[in-house]
Amino acid sequence: MIDPLQLLIKIAKEKHIHKKWTGQPLELIKILPNSSKGDLGESFILEYSRAIGLKVDDKRSRLGDYDLGKMKTKKELAKEAWAAWAAEAEVAAAEAAKAAAEAEGK
Repeated sequence: MIDPLQLLIKIAKEKHIHKKWTGQPLELIKILPNSSKGDLGESFILEYSRAIGLKVDDKRSRLGDYDLGKMKTKKELAKEAWAAWAAEAEVAAAEAAKAAAEAEGK
């Protein structure tokens, strides 16, 4: 009978597309999940900065405001962008009308 774990490992090795990283010093980083790579990068920058004498504030949380809120959909972002553009266009139109009125009055 075939060992399912051995079969899984055999297939995973065949599907391994990053063979150029095998045995390389940074292979461990390559195989980390993306969020773990982010954690690693943040920790590296903090520790290296301290090691070279830079003053670094301790981070209280790795979550920023963007991580804590609801992610916006493309439609929501587009609506916000459109509203901001429309508001800017309205201000520009009012300024142009004021300048035109002043020019007529001279």
